[in-house]
Amino acid sequence: MNLNAFVPVKTRSLFSAALSTFILLVFSLNLSGQASVEGTIVSDEGEKVEFINVFLLNSTDSSLVKMELSEANGSYRFHKIDSGEYRIKVTGIGYEDVLTPSFVLTEKEDKKFEDIIVQQATLVLDAIEVVAKRPLLEQRAGKLVVNVDENITGQGGSVTDLLKKVPGLVVVNDRVSMAGRQGVTILIDGRPTKYMDIQSLLNEMPADNILRIEVISQPGAAFDAEGTGGVINIVMKKNALLGTNGNITLGGGYGELPKYRAGVSLNHRTGPWNLSASTGYNHRSWLERLYIKRSLGDLTYEQNSYDPGNPNSFYLRLSADYDIKDNHRVGISANGYRSTNHTEGNNITGIFDFTDTEIQNFETTKIEDRFWRSYTTDAFYRWQIDTSGQEFSIEGNYANYRRRVTSLLTTNETQFMDRENYQPADTRIMAFRSDYKLPLND
Repeated sequence: MNLNAFVPVKTRSLFSAALSTFILLVFSLNLSGQASVEGTIVSDEGEKVEFINVFLLNSTDSSLVKMELSEANGSYRFHKIDSGEYRIKVTGIGYEDVLTPSFVLTEKEDKKFEDIIVQQATLVLDAIEVVAKRPLLEQRAGKLVVNVDENITGQGGSVTDLLKKVPGLVVVNDRVSMAGRQGVTILIDGRPTKYMDIQSLLNEMPADNILRIEVISQPGAAFDAEGTGGVINIVMKKNALLGTNGNITLGGGYGELPKYRAGVSLNHRTGPWNLSASTGYNHRSWLERLYIKRSLGDLTYEQNSYDPGNPNSFYLRLSADYDIKDNHRVGISANGYRSTNHTEGNNITGIFDFTDTEIQNFETTKIEDRFWRSYTTDAFYRWQIDTSGQEFSIEGNYANYRRRVTSLLTTNETQFMDRENYQPADTRIMAFRSDYKLPLND
């Protein structure tokens, strides 16, 4: 039955108009309650800073709310923000991180934030002569290239530390996303890492080994269609000098805990041969202290945690390339990584009543041992058919990964005094790939 047939036209029109007005009113009220924040990033020399990561964080737990890149004039703007208490964090390669004090944003407020001044990261160096230098950021066809090797402040630490400063990338709990989009595909020298323990690998790989990072937000057909959030290609350093040469790397630092690293690389390039080897040791450390206070009814929960980390990692890389003849090359490489981490932390939770009297206390101690290692080998044949870009290649890969995590938790005030957790993981992968590339004219 069509009920509209019994409603007069004028009444039906009035009803539709009233409904439309109500919907518009609700929509406008929803938008009117949202605020915005804008400001400018300025260097310590007074210059506007472009393409630097600006994060809006929740002041309570430092969780990510929104992320923007500064414009060419250094400006940024966060739209449609709910009222609350926030902080702004700014990170970028070549600059020290900046974290602003907390500020309160009210409904409908369009807050003009004061200029955020970033200090250029400084290192004490002996006198050096700069002959030529590529720009730190290059915008090429379909991708943003970050020339890490051209900025000494990008050296040191791990690759994860480096990715935190790359424009457009967000790293939360060691997981990488691109402008907030999950499902990022990470490549190393153009090769997939789908079955690797990529989080451990990026945490233990020294940033000193990286030549550049390519950020591809809209990957083309040349990339596997697995990642919906873009592609990050990490390109390792390769020595192109003729003859036999090498270098030694030493570094260290101290915050609340020490960190240091050492590495040696050798390269021999003559005639059709190119042989290289590199090895190194890296000791990293961090310390996380967390205080949380929650109220639930008449009870208040206060939690204090102490969680240190001091992983020790070792790596070895070997490679050999041979030019059979013009435009024909074969090669083989092997990579090994090994990491151990022993930590002892604790967590104390107190429960208080409405008179602020402690009625119960829990203390948990954690002893954890982590072991991770990976071995990978690659072999390839590449034929560059002509100078127009036509190419044929064959590649084979083998990878072996092992991870062991043992943790012991001891808590008072519970009937289970000790709880032990053991997490083993073993992965073996063999892959074969053949590609033919034929450029097409426009």
